[in-house]
Amino acid sequence: MRAYRGAVAAMTAKTTGQKTPQGTHPLLALQRAAGNRAVTDLVLQRDGVLDAAGVGRELVRAGNSALREERLLTGAAAMSEAEAFELLGNVIEATPNKLATAVMRMREANRFALLRTLVGKQGHDNAHIIRDALLGGSQLRFAALVPDAARRGSVLAVLGRPLAGHRPQPDGSLWVNLSFRAEGSISGQNQAPGRDLAQFGGGRLGLVPGRGNNGMEIRGDVVGDHGDTTFDFKRWVTMRLYYRVGGEWTLKRSLDHTDDDSNDSDEHLTPTGDGHIYSIDAPGPVYPDRSSRATHVLYVATFGEWVLATNTLAEQQWNVSDQLEWHSISKLAKRADGGWGRDPEFGGQIATGANPGMDL
Repeated sequence: MRAYRGAVAAMTAKTTGQKTPQGTHPLLALQRAAGNRAVTDLVLQRDGVLDAAGVGRELVRAGNSALREERLLTGAAAMSEAEAFELLGNVIEATPNKLATAVMRMREANRFALLRTLVGKQGHDNAHIIRDALLGGSQLRFAALVPDAARRGSVLAVLGRPLAGHRPQPDGSLWVNLSFRAEGSISGQNQAPGRDLAQFGGGRLGLVPGRGNNGMEIRGDVVGDHGDTTFDFKRWVTMRLYYRVGGEWTLKRSLDHTDDDSNDSDEHLTPTGDGHIYSIDAPGPVYPDRSSRATHVLYVATFGEWVLATNTLAEQQWNVSDQLEWHSISKLAKRADGGWGRDPEFGGQIATGANPGMDL
């Protein structure tokens, strides 16, 4: 965490252009944004040192803690990147401190929401520092703050967005713009080897008829000089698979921010004449065997996808696109003949953006 502390000071100076004025603290801005004067008065001590214990007592005061926590979350949403970065440094510090203890007293759902908000403020450089801390020296603290593994994966997924951010070549000449499509058919230019697999139902996108798969295509428009450069789509997945037996949903399999790029069979990586590259996928559930008593299957997943470029002469790699998040949901019901079909009430969905709810 020493590297984190040094980066905090550098980040604050870079963002503000000067030292923080005496008598101020990032949490002060947070509380002012929340309009909570009672807590604001506790933030300052001598020379702007945070009275974390006092803030903690206010946050968990009997009969009013829910309101305090909601105000804290509202204020966090108004913080700058530098303020959120410094506050995170206190909260995830491996060595016990008063502010981390105060946050630990918050309701678990609100702790999770606070961390997601704070990490969501971070740019590329800070995201690297935070991720290294959460997966390194602050790993146990992270687990204590967010006990649920799926929620921890969600926090890391938020960090994944800036980590896949724009890191162009030195002359800034190369970039790939991504667009998502989940209707119609796979593009004729797209010659990914897997385009004819059964899960696409003859090259169909969207909810594939007669199957539990949902098809999508991402097109990358290559902008700039890409001589001596190769491309690769990279992808991670967070997924839950549930079976319903006797009216109760049971989690059968889960993945959290797991690499989902084992091969390139679902990618067209050589730019076409008009500069297009492609990625396709048709995720879907693993069906119960015929002896299972399950009556319904629910598959929910969020994916993050971006493009990695490699200069074959310089042997250098860098990300050349934003990260595009998309999600897929499939809900199936057992038919009278023992087979499976789309649930008539809600058969599924595939669209851009993270899945709004992973855990039942």
